[in-house]
Amino acid sequence: MLRMLVQKSVIILYDLELLADYNDVYAMPHLNNELKIKTHYEALDIAQSNRVHYLQFRLNATLELEKDAALKQLFSEQ
Repeated sequence: MLRMLVQKSVIILYDLELLADYNDVYAMPHLNNELKIKTHYEALDIAQSNRVHYLQFRLNATLELEKDAALKQLFSEQ
């Protein structure tokens, strides 16, 4: 869960367009075909937590290098 918070913080920091944010993919009533495919690593996570988190975002423009210092600080705190 902490990893998801960090990833969402990166999306906010760089002002990325959040397209999808699912806390438990396999509890959703309707999945598109791409989300029905389980990877090896997904299977490992399912065995531990019984849920898969999913974030989809879009890069709207070139990322601003000035924000990298804030990103490094964010990761050092985690």
